[in-house]
Amino acid sequence: MAQIGVDKGLTGIETVNIHTEGPAPHAAPGMEKHFRSRNFFAGANQRKAIAEGRSDYVPIFLSEIPLLFRRGILPVDIALVQVSPPDKFGLCSLGVSVDVTRAAVQCSKYIVAQVNPRMPRVFGDG
Repeated sequence: MAQIGVDKGLTGIETVNIHTEGPAPHAAPGMEKHFRSRNFFAGANQRKAIAEGRSDYVPIFLSEIPLLFRRGILPVDIALVQVSPPDKFGLCSLGVSVDVTRAAVQCSKYIVAQVNPRMPRVFGDG
């Protein structure tokens, strides 16, 4: 994502996440004109960027994040999500990510779903 943003000259992209693991090249020094990350949890890969002002930290209860999307306080253009493989009816599940992900999917203009064979299928409205 970070490399494509640079290669295509994209600017002003805001990413919103609860928790990320691993490298965060979009939050590296020099990426400020391309990306800004809004974090609801300050993971290890974002702490330095937050401290240096390249990323933002929003202290909020997990249960309140969906309200940001549903009330239009934080509009979602594209939701990037992982889903379980489709069942015999072609339906996928958000698996264990029905907390905030469901609201993001319901409120986003576009949804990009990656089928993850390790995402468990759960029943209910997910």
